[in-house]
Amino acid sequence: MFKIFSGPWRGLDPAGRRSVPYIQMAFKSRRLLKYFKGSALAVFMCLALHMDQEGHSFPRYAQIKRETGLSLATISRMLDELCELRIEDERVLLRYRVRDERKCFVGGNQYIVFPTREQLAEHGE
Repeated sequence: MFKIFSGPWRGLDPAGRRSVPYIQMAFKSRRLLKYFKGSALAVFMCLALHMDQEGHSFPRYAQIKRETGLSLATISRMLDELCELRIEDERVLLRYRVRDERKCFVGGNQYIVFPTREQLAEHGE
């Protein structure tokens, strides 16, 4: 549904025409809109706009709050909903945290948008 690519910036850019990453969304994604209501859509789009080519996304709660205007409580609830949401038996979002060699958490939450079966298995899902 999403494609991440890089290309030259077009338009008014004080830094010049440098290469920037873009997200492209397939028109057939419109059929998925009914699954994302209000705040869930805002949080999902924020994560999608931060993802890399493998679907990994790393924004912190403060950044999601700043970009969506939602409260931290709402963001937390929407992330829970998105992690539970399945469309055509596929997970919409995987949330995980990295552990060090002592099994202690390192850093904040990380997300994978539309995780593959391999990514789910890698993270014990």
